[in-house]
Amino acid sequence: MIARARRIRRQCAKANSGCPTPGPRPYLTSRLSWIASPVSKRPVLPPSRGPHQTDLRERATLALRMQNFAEAERLAAEVLKASRNDIVATWVLGRALLAQNRAAEAILPLDKAARRTSDPGIETLLGAALGESGRRTEAVEQLRRTAARRPPFLPAFQELAGQLAKDRRLDEAIAVIGNALALAPESIDLQLDLARLHLERNTRGEARAILVKAHEAAPGRPDISTLPWHSS
Repeated sequence: MIARARRIRRQCAKANSGCPTPGPRPYLTSRLSWIASPVSKRPVLPPSRGPHQTDLRERATLALRMQNFAEAERLAAEVLKASRNDIVATWVLGRALLAQNRAAEAILPLDKAARRTSDPGIETLLGAALGESGRRTEAVEQLRRTAARRPPFLPAFQELAGQLAKDRRLDEAIAVIGNALALAPESIDLQLDLARLHLERNTRGEARAILVKAHEAAPGRPDISTLPWHSS
């Protein structure tokens, strides 16, 4: 059992490595503000289409990182004109549209990319776009499918929990994050998500126990001290 758990954790880390994520990570309005944004996980780069395409894609990613969303959208669209299957450009376009509160426009390109590639990062972003567009039932269905993947893609669990919490389905959201923590028990981000859900549910004792443990493991995390966990 121990060997199996270690193997799952290694697979989980590999599945969630990808390329470096662009930061800072803007929150998506489709999710509760206290759930860390999981859809900043960029897909693995596809083969290069040439230096011009690579340059445009890098500029689009940089614009997204700098929160210049209109420019990121423009550059990503330019890449997609020449290579409609460019998964990173599609991901940048989707995030840029979501950040501009235009989630409905992101659904079609993300859905097409998800069907072509089965990339969990694209699928998770599609779930966020569906939820932001008011199609939460479809969002939850999509995200449950992505969360069921093995090796697991942890941002899908976080996005799923956010969508459920938005519907005040807090018990289900807590169960989702609990399942993710069973796969990655050392994840401070998941521990904080679980604590925030307990705070939202007003089970402050459980939240405090989780946050005390997280603070001991990562005393330098400023987001731990900002949460109201010192009083039960």
